[in-house]
Amino acid sequence: MIGQTIFHCTILEKLGGSRGDESRYVPCILLQWQGAGVQGSGAGSSVSLLHLHLLNSSMSRALNPVLRYIRRATISGRLNVKRIMRDRRMNAAMRIVNLSLAAILLCPSLVHSQDGTGPRSRADVIGHINIYESPSEYCAWPSIARTLGGDLVVLFTRTEEHLGPDGAILLSRSTDNGKTWLQPVVVLDSPIDDRESGITTLRDGRIVGHFWSTFHTRESYESLAPNSYGRDLLDRWIAIVGRPGYRDGMRNSGALTAVSGDGGRTWSKLTRGHDSVHGGIELATGSLLLASYRESRDSITVHTADSASGTWRHLATIVSPHPESLSLCEPHMLQLKTGRVIMMIRAVTHPYNDRDPRCVLWESYSDDNGKTWVAPFATSLW
Repeated sequence: MIGQTIFHCTILEKLGGSRGDESRYVPCILLQWQGAGVQGSGAGSSVSLLHLHLLNSSMSRALNPVLRYIRRATISGRLNVKRIMRDRRMNAAMRIVNLSLAAILLCPSLVHSQDGTGPRSRADVIGHINIYESPSEYCAWPSIARTLGGDLVVLFTRTEEHLGPDGAILLSRSTDNGKTWLQPVVVLDSPIDDRESGITTLRDGRIVGHFWSTFHTRESYESLAPNSYGRDLLDRWIAIVGRPGYRDGMRNSGALTAVSGDGGRTWSKLTRGHDSVHGGIELATGSLLLASYRESRDSITVHTADSASGTWRHLATIVSPHPESLSLCEPHMLQLKTGRVIMMIRAVTHPYNDRDPRCVLWESYSDDNGKTWVAPFATSLW
């Protein structure tokens, strides 16, 4: 039984041109597909894949049969994931392919651009590259960047299950424009759950890592919804979080930041920062902009700094239109050539209900480098 399927996409409009013409204007989507395994197995069984999808700028006729299937599985612009996952005509591999294509079809590149240049071109998949695969691990929350030397680097979390107590953050590297990937190396592995690693790339070649570490407790595991995990697994996790070494790690929980000047091979000492699951952006002005969601249950907080080593200052707050029942989370920002900063935001209801029509991607934007933002509004993306 497939317990859960989650998408996490990062779009790079230009990967650079240091490795030849094929890398100059090829967009890519990093797609995370996660199968949460058998509920109640007690063994934490799961299948984790990190895929890199390389895209062309026009839709291929060869994909039409698959696209027609996806359209039939889509209701009012919202993908019916459960229908695809229950379809017995497809094996597991075809389900992944169809879900991957659906994620691409429903991504923001199909809507009108904010700078008024009209609809953007469609994209078709021209290749699939496995970055990392491990049947016994749960891999999640990847961020991708190109270094000044031309390498592609991906930060991601490796753990046992979605709420495992002791995840680690790893970095995988490609020196040939994504064709092959080196074995990942550990960037952060504290006694507690290191689980998020957004990247901000700077024009001078440095990359900033925004890490988040969660301190789990016996109470947090006991309060999970019934049947979230098997009893044996929960008992083992409760034993882990009760160890003295784990409890000592509480002082390192929360948001941490480090900077790398050599493409992620070495990192500066960790300092306190702000959470940013997708990383921030360097504005055209040279200042940095960061959006966080863990500092408030119903709002996105925006911070700015003059440099990667500078002091972060609160700049703005984007409040949920329904703070009593709808949380805004996992923001992702992009600055257009016009100077407008666009923010795409995930919305989650409380109590949790993914069938709520408000559970779509929301959007806000700023025309003054993040000082003020329009009220967030729902999009047709899901």
